[in-house]
Order: sequence, then C-alpha cells, then structure tokens
Amino acid sequence: MFEMDRVCNMEMLKYSWQKVSAKGNCVGIDNIDLSFYRSDLKRNLRSLQAAVSSGNYKPYTEKVFNHKNREICISCVDDRIIQTALAEIIMSAYVPPHHVHGFIKKRSVFTAKKSLDIALLEGVSDLAKMDIKQFYNSIDKSTMLKQN
Repeated sequence: MFEMDRVCNMEMLKYSWQKVSAKGNCVGIDNIDLSFYRSDLKRNLRSLQAAVSSGNYKPYTEKVFNHKNREICISCVDDRIIQTALAEIIMSAYVPPHHVHGFIKKRSVFTAKKSLDIALLEGVSDLAKMDIKQFYNSIDKSTMLKQN
C-alpha cells in the first residue's frame, strides 16, 4: 500500500511547492494564484498537510478546455502541489528501461539519439517508435478498476 505520509511530509510539500511555483503563475480553478498562496505559505502548506494526513483532502475537478487539438487542464494550487509530490515519489521508485526516453527525468531526444546510434553500431536493424494517442481514453475503466 502506498504510504501517504511521504506525500504529506512537510519537506516534500515545500519541495513540491518550489517546483510548482517555478512553473509560473496560473490562477487555479479555485481562483487562487501563486502569489496569494505564497502570501501565507506556511499556513497554506500546514492546512494542506492536515487535510492529506486526516484523509479529508479532496481534489478539485479540473477545468478542461481544448487548445490547438489538445486538452488543457487547469488545477488548483493545492492539487498541483500534491500531484507534484506524488510524481516525485513514484519517479523515485521507478527505474525506466534504458530504451525509454519520453517524459523521463534526465532523458531527452538527445539521449534517445545516442541510444539509437549505439544500437545501430551493435547491428540492430528493427526499430519501432510508439506514441499511443488517447490510450487512457480507450480503456474500459470498470474492467481496469476490477484488476488488482
């Protein structure tokens, strides 16, 4: 079972806040922006910590709109902090295969090119590039939820 105490650890919340605040000031669905949140940061983070620790934290429904054929979701500041904390914890436990480069920290198109060059020198001749568009939209969620 996932330990929520790692998510609501104050150091993790502060670290997550720093990452969220570094991305820019977008007003959340709750009409609170980063400058307002920052004005009483300690109290806001303590309140968030208490809500998560007690099991009373409820994320807002994201505001979704389409822009240039893709969906853009806007979350509130608290949700972005929690999402960032969760991502950090999950990524610290996940070791991606060496050939995966998309959305992996410290990997990029440049590391993918280097891996490709090495594979070609080693004689690899069959390659595949995959990008599964709208994959999660096609999953039967009731079947997925039944899986353990």
